[in-house]
Amino acid sequence: MRIRKVVCGSVEFKYQQVYKDLKRSIEIGELRTGEQLPAEEMLVEKYGVSRVTVRNALDELTNLGLIERIRGKGTFVKSKVLVKKMSNPISFTETNQMLGNISTNKVLEFTLIKAPPFVINYLNVNEDDMVWFARRIRYSNNLVILYEESYWLESTCGKITEKDSIGSILGKLAERGVYPHLGNQEFAAIGANDEIARYLEVSDDFPVLMSKTAFRTKDDRPMFLSVSYFRTDRITLSYSRIAE
Repeated sequence: MRIRKVVCGSVEFKYQQVYKDLKRSIEIGELRTGEQLPAEEMLVEKYGVSRVTVRNALDELTNLGLIERIRGKGTFVKSKVLVKKMSNPISFTETNQMLGNISTNKVLEFTLIKAPPFVINYLNVNEDDMVWFARRIRYSNNLVILYEESYWLESTCGKITEKDSIGSILGKLAERGVYPHLGNQEFAAIGANDEIARYLEVSDDFPVLMSKTAFRTKDDRPMFLSVSYFRTDRITLSYSRIAE
């Protein structure tokens, strides 16, 4: 029988303990991208469980896309699940679709508010301008990729609904002929605080890439500002440029 213990009335299996421990090691960087996991025999000895239990735990990690098994070589931490080119304004949803991934969003908050001071500064708008504010956790193949706070200028974007924010807001605006054209982007490497760590399902101080992106339309109307926090173990950001 594989039952290990009962916690708060729920049954926890032995393989879940192994799975959670290995998953945390990957999330906090103890096991890095491309690194080989210990052999099954070593995991059996380390956790004091059966080989079947270890394999069940590895199956769970494989289903999450965190590891991959290569016949004749072993089990390795899988490479980033998303490669995003930051030199053009392709939406998160479109990027996933091009890679054959499935993107989903969890909307934590959606409301119409007056533009906060830092949004006024970044987008060069007035104090009375209204913005649609969305807080979302964004997933690729059911894996958390980023946490995002975005501000969409009502006068440029028109009405946006919470239903729109469940999908691609940029895609919805494109249907109306509203496109981002000129953008400015800033990056900062930070450690996740309690709130960000909770949304990204990582430990406190996990290395996160923060991005602030402000876009204007082709006729120079301010459009949106987004502040995103990327899980660095699940995404690769790339730029394309032409040498002058």
